[in-house]
Amino acid sequence: MAAGISNLTFDTMRGTLRPAAEFVSPLDRLGEDGRGYRRDGKKPAPSEFVTVKFFESAAVAQAHVDSCMALIGESTTMTDGREQTHLYVMVVDCQARILPCIHNGSAAFKVLARWLIEDYGT
Repeated sequence: MAAGISNLTFDTMRGTLRPAAEFVSPLDRLGEDGRGYRRDGKKPAPSEFVTVKFFESAAVAQAHVDSCMALIGESTTMTDGREQTHLYVMVVDCQARILPCIHNGSAAFKVLARWLIEDYGT
């Protein structure tokens, strides 16, 4: 399984997701025991990831950048570089740029992106 965020896949993904340190506990109120819950704990700072994807065409690379930017603020799933799947993450920010390069002996375009991802648990 390739590393990816939502429906986007990457050739390389670096970074580690800080797990949410939250837990759900039942409310204890007179006559209301077990009828509600609350989230307790701390929300971690967003985790930083760096991704790389190679393209043969600048237009396709630009479309990939646009797709990356469209995920900002979205709740989605993610498979990290160690092939661990995280179901409840939010894309806090993404900064991406296109760099011309040589890949596999021919001219190519590298999309380098820096992501801030927040885990919000279950």
